[in-house]
Amino acid sequence: MSAFQIREFPNDLKRKLARRARTNNLTMSDYALAVLREALGRPDPMELRDRLRKLAPVDLGIPAADLLEECRHESRLVSARR
Repeated sequence: MSAFQIREFPNDLKRKLARRARTNNLTMSDYALAVLREALGRPDPMELRDRLRKLAPVDLGIPAADLLEECRHESRLVSARR
């Protein structure tokens, strides 16, 4: 495994990293590595966009805008009941 260094690491991020590492009983290096693995394991927005563009179109039966409006209306009804 190779070494990795971050120059000019902001103090507030270092404190936050140290606090979270302590909370999880990990070293700062191990916690930072876990955070990076998780973040890099997800597709970035451009990758996601490219994957979605390759999918075949889906016929929803009604325009997507109508479905969104229906969902928003239902959401407002649920919120009003609370």
